[in-house]
Amino acid sequence: MPIVREPLDPKISMWYFLAFYLRFWREKMGLSLTQCGQIMGVTRGTVSNIEAGRRRLQDDHAQALDRHYGTGLLFNSCSGLPEWPTTPTGESNSSSTNRSLI
Repeated sequence: MPIVREPLDPKISMWYFLAFYLRFWREKMGLSLTQCGQIMGVTRGTVSNIEAGRRRLQDDHAQALDRHYGTGLLFNSCSGLPEWPTTPTGESNSSSTNRSLI
């Protein structure tokens, strides 16, 4: 049986909010990580990393999700968020950490 991780707390940061709602909508629509990745034009692993807060959602992926889910600009409005003082994992936002989120 696969390990199911708990969703991120969307109250911690905007990145966690985005990751939380990406997973929420994917599961609400009954999509697998692979199916969601096909909508976005990315791999299953990329979707997993975005949902885990390890990778940022790109504008074109956000637009594809909003079109598919009918969510208006929910994902698109969050994809261009400014840099925050800390990353979703709470680490300092140094240039090396920042590169891993892009």
